[in-house]
Amino acid sequence: MNNNIQWKNSVNDIQWDSLMVEEFHAKEQTAAVNDGNLNLQLWRILFLLTLGLCVFNNF
Repeated sequence: MNNNIQWKNSVNDIQWDSLMVEEFHAKEQTAAVNDGNLNLQLWRILFLLTLGLCVFNNF
């Protein structure tokens, strides 16, 4: 009987661990997407600033 309970607990632990891993990967992917968006925004700002300086210098 005791053996059966331990087995169930270990199965629950394994399922819980895999859930935690999946959640961690989901958070990692979200973070990566957010970093990508931030990077894109920084490049856009840099591009607009450069464009603005070029136009400003021509007048």
